[in-house]
Amino acid sequence: MTAQLKAPGGAPIPLPTERVGLFNPPADLARLREEEPVRRLVYPSGEVGWLVTDYELGRAVLGDQRFGKGIDDPQMHDPPVVAEVNERMKAAGDPAMMAMRAGNFLQMDPPEHTRFRRLLAPYFTMSSLRAELGSVVQDIVDERLRAMEEAGPPVEFVTTFAEAVPLRTICHMLGVPESGRATVRAFADGALAERVDGDEVAAATRATGELMRELVARRHAEPGEDLVSRMVVSGVLEDHEIVGVSMILAGAGFHTTSTMLANGTFALLCERERWERLVAEPDLVERASEELLRYLTVNQLDAHTRTAREDVEIAGVLVKTGEHVHVSLPAVNRDPKRFEDPDALDVERDARGQLTLGHGIHICLGQHLARLEMYVAFRGLLARFPTLRLAVPVDEVPMPPGSAPLYSPYELPVAW
Repeated sequence: MTAQLKAPGGAPIPLPTERVGLFNPPADLARLREEEPVRRLVYPSGEVGWLVTDYELGRAVLGDQRFGKGIDDPQMHDPPVVAEVNERMKAAGDPAMMAMRAGNFLQMDPPEHTRFRRLLAPYFTMSSLRAELGSVVQDIVDERLRAMEEAGPPVEFVTTFAEAVPLRTICHMLGVPESGRATVRAFADGALAERVDGDEVAAATRATGELMRELVARRHAEPGEDLVSRMVVSGVLEDHEIVGVSMILAGAGFHTTSTMLANGTFALLCERERWERLVAEPDLVERASEELLRYLTVNQLDAHTRTAREDVEIAGVLVKTGEHVHVSLPAVNRDPKRFEDPDALDVERDARGQLTLGHGIHICLGQHLARLEMYVAFRGLLARFPTLRLAVPVDEVPMPPGSAPLYSPYELPVAW
């Protein structure tokens, strides 16, 4: 592959996924960024598109509305199980799949995208989230810290803390009752489909669709203060669109944050001086959280694929109408032209501008929710467990393959 990467205009290459160490992205991405920052890429389906690895070029693509995200565009790395199940359910006219397609504003372009974002955006500003969810997130974190203390040491951190905090938070925000958490969790896991089969994915999708339909019906009769109630009362969306939006938010609001909490804690414990610096100076937590988003870039694959809506030139390369462009987040977030010494984890770095959560009109709606959860969770961990450490050797922490959509430990045993 190395010889191919050095040959401009060579045969299209697959996305490099072979990682260098635990937290560094594939070395081939850095070589591409220096030698050929816009490169022909072959998707798993065999379709040919483009790969962008330079920060400024990547940011430009994400901010350029000549590149779209139509709902029928193929995703770069939909796990095979998910792709097969989605097509099967769509062909059968399954109500849950139809609702997801109707409400999946993540894959829409204006004006439909604007209709959804205009309604939802006011509830996802940092000021709104702090006012309405700040104490809720704090209570959830405190309860999970107590659960860790009572259970251990040692404790399996991923299930006890990292997954529990965002799951309970997004369910509270949507108004999903405690009895529905397991359903939402199964659905979120199914969206990645790394360790489940097609029947489980389909069942979890249908169960979550039914859960959300029942919730919408109840909110018509008795609206509350949760987000589903507000969507119902607004009258902007049809019921099936609200069901779809709720399903999308439930899935998206869980795994990205849980991955950041698990992988972020793992990275800090592997570089002990960084953890101890934050214990001594907890006011650095917000800056450190932004740096962890940059350094880890846990969303490795398909969230930042765009499709050219017209012919567009990128750095002297003509991208033709209908061709797909994949912005490699691990590559752009490690661009030394944007971030000095980019392969170092520096908890004092000003990492604003990192692209993990996107840029432009499709920037992650829940970016500030993820940040709020990280701020509260890391402050709580540092204060309650200043001596937190790995309970097993580093090489015994089970990690996914480099081709996984999200990169984070499956389990993280910790002690103190």
